[in-house]
Amino acid sequence: MMMASTTTAHGSRGHFNFKSLNSVLKNPSKNRWNTPAVIGTNLSQSRASFAARCSSSTQIQDANSSREKKGGRQFPDFLPDSYLAEIEETACLDMAASMRRVNLTPNWEGEAQPVPTSVVSTQHVADDHAPVVMLHGFDSSCLEFRRIMPLLEERRIEAHAVDLVGWGFTDAGAAPGVGPEQKRAHLEAFWREELNGRPITLLGCSLGGAVAIDFALSVPEAVKALVLVDAQGFIDGLGAMSSMPQWAAKLGVSVLKAVPLRNAANKMAYANKDLFATEDAMRVGRLHCHMPNWLDNNVSYMQSGGYSLSSSIPKLAELTETHVFWGAQDEILEPETAEKFRNAISNATVTMVDDCGHVAHLEQPIVLADRLDAIVRNKA
Repeated sequence: MMMASTTTAHGSRGHFNFKSLNSVLKNPSKNRWNTPAVIGTNLSQSRASFAARCSSSTQIQDANSSREKKGGRQFPDFLPDSYLAEIEETACLDMAASMRRVNLTPNWEGEAQPVPTSVVSTQHVADDHAPVVMLHGFDSSCLEFRRIMPLLEERRIEAHAVDLVGWGFTDAGAAPGVGPEQKRAHLEAFWREELNGRPITLLGCSLGGAVAIDFALSVPEAVKALVLVDAQGFIDGLGAMSSMPQWAAKLGVSVLKAVPLRNAANKMAYANKDLFATEDAMRVGRLHCHMPNWLDNNVSYMQSGGYSLSSSIPKLAELTETHVFWGAQDEILEPETAEKFRNAISNATVTMVDDCGHVAHLEQPIVLADRLDAIVRNKA
């Protein structure tokens, strides 16, 4: 059995050049994450291949219903048009243009109704590795993965960034709720219906890590490897929030949409705040808040009680391999939490990522992409 271990990943690893990145982002004419020195490759080729691949799928919603904006890109109609027009980051716009919806039928109580689920995928279909499924954090969207997706494409890794029911751009109208049980059933439907039940490498960031842990514990046959990026696992429940009356919960949740709060969270997420915590990054992180039912979905999640997983985390060692990544400068979940995972999971590997806050997939995407490449190809 693999024993727990801890390593450190540095921001200068591989072809990641932080000085080059710094100069690009400080130059307004190039501040779009579309330079090969920064991101390796952009999503334009992936988008074209993806469009050709998905046009024949009968499950795709709005495939022929799109609009042209920002440099000729075609955006699906389910995205909030006027707010998307305010965003400048090329990586975000490319990923938004590659977004699609697939109809999933989760196994939950009551009459089964399709859930239009937003997802972005690389064009590569794996024949030599388990596909990677990536889960975003609390009240966020798959756009979190806009800087790592083209790097996974470049490495010929099959990857899917999925919007969890109740968040992102997935339409949760047919869902009986959006708590842990519904999220688990929704993810299982994606695994069975879209990936044909192939074993996956499941990556979860922040609260998406709790979703991933819960899924690995509940559907272990699905998860070949578990990757946790600054993951929530040792905070059980939502405290008083889960028992608030409806009016109070709505009032509290509505604050999550406020620009000052989003800006504050944006700054906390990064180690290099001047470089990454921009107004544009805040707009990207807030885009899904303009979707219909955003408020009701978040209230529903709050009243579900959230995740309570801490006592079950050690069981992961019996079920799958676990790889933990943690930003050395994380201000949202303290870096010491990584040691809790290492101590709780006997076969876990732990990698501390230098020059990184809470979001390695955004702040150090090349480091994480390289490590994912090693994990899926069994070289970790």
